Order: sequence, then C-alpha cells, then structure tokens
Amino acid sequence: MKQDVETDTPVRIDLLPLAQSGAVAKAPGRRGDLAEIERRPGRFRRVRVLSATSGIGGILSSFLLMVLVPTIAAGLYYGLMASDVYVSEAKFAVRGTAEKLPSSSSAALAMFSSVSSMNSNQEAYVLANYIQSTPLIEKMEKQVGVRDAFARADVDPLSRLAADAPAERLRRYWDKMVVASIDNLSGVLNLEVRAFRPQDALAIAQAILVESEKLVNDISRRKRTDTVAFAREEVSRAEKRLKDARMAIEDFRNESGTLDPVKSAEATSKVLIVLRTQKMDFENEIATARRTLSESSPSVQVLSSRLKATNDQIATIESQLTSRGEGGDNPASKKLARYEGLELEREFSEKVYILTLAALERSRIEADRQQLYLVTFVPPGLAERPLFPNRPAATAVVFACALAIWSVLSLLVAAVKDHNA
Repeated sequence: MKQDVETDTPVRIDLLPLAQSGAVAKAPGRRGDLAEIERRPGRFRRVRVLSATSGIGGILSSFLLMVLVPTIAAGLYYGLMASDVYVSEAKFAVRGTAEKLPSSSSAALAMFSSVSSMNSNQEAYVLANYIQSTPLIEKMEKQVGVRDAFARADVDPLSRLAADAPAERLRRYWDKMVVASIDNLSGVLNLEVRAFRPQDALAIAQAILVESEKLVNDISRRKRTDTVAFAREEVSRAEKRLKDARMAIEDFRNESGTLDPVKSAEATSKVLIVLRTQKMDFENEIATARRTLSESSPSVQVLSSRLKATNDQIATIESQLTSRGEGGDNPASKKLARYEGLELEREFSEKVYILTLAALERSRIEADRQQLYLVTFVPPGLAERPLFPNRPAATAVVFACALAIWSVLSLLVAAVKDHNA
C-alpha cells in the first residue's frame, strides 16, 4: 500500500494516522509498518508505506502450497490408499564342473581337443538378462498369469497395472516388480519378486527358477553337443581326405600298371647293375681275346655281339628310368616322384585321421565333465508381512523433496526481488 506525504525525515509509521500540515495525502498506518521515503523535486517527498506482514504472508502461503499440501497428500495416499507389496526372495548360482584333460604333446591334437573353460559368472549374466527378457515374461504369463496378478481390482490405481496394458508397458512394469542382481565376486544371483499377494510373489519366483534351470540345462546341452559335433566334423573331413588320398594312389596304379613304383624302380636298378657288371666282363674278355686273336675271329665276334646286346639293354633300361620310355610319355623318375607325393599325402591323412579320432573321444569325455547346473541355496518363501511401501519413510521423502524445492525457489525469488529493488 503506497501513500504520498510531505516530510523532511524518514518516518516509521506508528499506530496513529500519518498527517502533516500541507501533506498531499494521508497515510494511515499501523505500529511496525515501515515507510520508505523517496526524494522528489520541489518541497514534497514520496513516502511508500510497506506492510511488514505482506512478505511473511507470501512465504507462509507458498510453504503451505508447495510443502504441506504435497506432504499431506502423500501421507493420505501411503496411509490409506497404497496397497501392500509382498516380496519373495531367492538366491542361486550357476556352477559347472569344468575340468580339462592333460594337454597332449602333439600340437595338432591339442588344437582339436581343447575346449574352452566355462565362465560361471558369464553364464550368471546371461541368466540375469534372461530373467528380464520378454520371452520369459511371455512364459510367466502362460504359466502363472502375471498380468492378472499385477492388475487386480483391489490394488490401488497408482500401483496397479492396466488390464489392457500393451506388452511394452508390461515389460517396464516387470522390470520394476522383478529384480535380478549379481554379486560380481561370487557370481551369486539375487532374485527379488514383488507382488500384491504373497502367494503371487511365491508362484512367480518359483516359476522363474524352473525356467532358469531349463535355460542352464539347455546351455549345458548345447555346449556338449557343439563340442562333440565339431570333433565329428573334423573326423569326417579327415576321413574324406584319407579316402581321396587312397583313391588317388589306386588311380595311379591303374594308370601306370604297377602296384609299387618304388619297388619296381629298385628291381630295375638291380637289373641295371647286373647288366653293367656283365658289360665290364665282356669288355675285359674282348680285350684279352684281341691280344691273341684277330678281329674277325669267331670268339671275338661272339663277345662283341654279347657286348652290344648288353649295351642295348642298358640303354633301354636307362631310357625307361630317366627319359621317355617305349610305353609312355613319362619316365619312371617322374612316376616315382608323383607316387611318392601321393604316398606322403596318404600317410599324412592317416595321421590326421588318427588324431581326429582321438580328439573326438577326448571331446566326448570333456563334454561329459563340463556340465552347468543351477544351485539354489536360498529357495523362495512365502512372505508373512509386506515390505513395501514404507509409509513413514515415503512420506518423509516427499516432505524432504518438497521442502528442498520450496527452499530453492524461495531463495531465487528473494534474489530476483533484491536485484530489482
């Protein structure tokens, strides 16, 4: 409330009305009201009378609206309307007997027989994500009817799930009511299921454990199947390679007409050695006969004929071994090299096949030893009393938040007013 008066000094307005000679207007006031005087040109000064109670009333009104009203509303809701929430808790872990056989001295066998060690913590994270997944929610809906359990008519509207809620909203509601946490050090999973009836919480928790155990068994079965299947594939490849190598040798034998070119070459070499020895003997006999006989004598002629025949045989055998033979375009040396390559491939394929067979057997043993299983050491139980909501604590939290917001806004408004003044 503002009034104009004539005055020379600052004034604190008392209970009596303010009126002086020559004043422009009267300014009625009460004890404790403050008059703020502003100098103006001329003989008059402007006095603004400020009520001391106007600021306090605004503060009380804002405190009432922003703090007390929300706190009272929260107290009424949590005290009279909020539905009780029961909790069924379970603790379990994923364990496995992951034992490795002694490593083989052969690098190839170790490569085929090595199976990756199990990481139970990794399986626990997989299981925790599965508990929060949509497929599990769909299974729970078919088995225990989670939608009906969360959308009961006797549940307060703020906590209740809408009966016609879409799958996405059901998923968000599930994440709020079902929580699966993992202890990183021990790998223990803590399952907490909330519901508005203790029987519903227990039924949902038990169904989750059953489906979790199925998942763990399925993972273990897949591990065993994949491990053995990989080893079997390697055996099949090695077997096919061995068959191809043996077939190539058989085709070569049919094409060359010899069962073993190596032995044939050895036999031919022995014959060649004998012929060369005979050649040397004939040459020595001819040289001895020429000392006493003429070149046209029958003995020298016979020895010369034998020597010529021996040379022809030696040339024929050498041509078969190192150059074109009479019966084909490839010499025996090339056939021998080809055969040795085929034989080397066959021997290597046989060794690989033996290794893969051993690896298959080792994989079967390791797959049987590496089994995952679910260990439930704290089974879910039937709740005897509700754990949520904590009505006094929830009301206190609303009061504290409202008070903090009101305090910040009040300080901001006071700062703005002070700046404008």
